[in-house]
Amino acid sequence: MAKKDDTFDKVMKGVNNPSEHNAEHKARLKREARKAELLEEGQRMKLRNKVKRRGGAGDDGVIDTGMFGS
Repeated sequence: MAKKDDTFDKVMKGVNNPSEHNAEHKARLKREARKAELLEEGQRMKLRNKVKRRGGAGDDGVIDTGMFGS
């Protein structure tokens, strides 16, 4: 029965004070957006580091001796 009481209280809190609920909702959305932004930044940094380790985007590690080059 305690679960129903908690739910009822939460609903009534939102009905009686919608601005408080909206503020909580906006704060949660802001946290989620920031978390997604940090995750995206981390993935970009991983990719950038991976490219750096390989020596660049177009570098395959082969040395051009000039024998077949133009």
